[in-house]
Amino acid sequence: MRIAARRTATFIAVLACAAATAYLVFFLFGPTYTRCSITQIGPGQVASGPGECSSVSWVQMTFSEPGPRDLRALWFLGAWTLAPYVALVGTRLPSTAPAIALVAIALVVDLSSIISMGGGFVYAILCGPLLLLALVATATSRMG
Repeated sequence: MRIAARRTATFIAVLACAAATAYLVFFLFGPTYTRCSITQIGPGQVASGPGECSSVSWVQMTFSEPGPRDLRALWFLGAWTLAPYVALVGTRLPSTAPAIALVAIALVVDLSSIISMGGGFVYAILCGPLLLLALVATATSRMG
């Protein structure tokens, strides 16, 4: 029972790692934003009529605009993506307290993404349940 629970915890953590990494790639490079523009006839003159909108990625949206870049989102995206990897390390540790603590910390960090309304909350929806199951399986594998 304990070996099966440990393998289950590791497998669930690997699933969470894959989900977090896939979502990060989609968030950064997928068509997650919309940019709209209007045509200019001349300096200070704008054509009347509908604008032109297109889907762009976060990377295109951030780096195509002139001026300073606000890259603080990368810190949060990095933390939420690395949290399942911390849980994976926790599921592989032989001692009980550090193993459970690492998986619990990973769960808390991942669930903190619920504060983000820019798309980060998907980490909580996507990886949160997986990390909760990994925590339960890790604790179960260490009981006895």
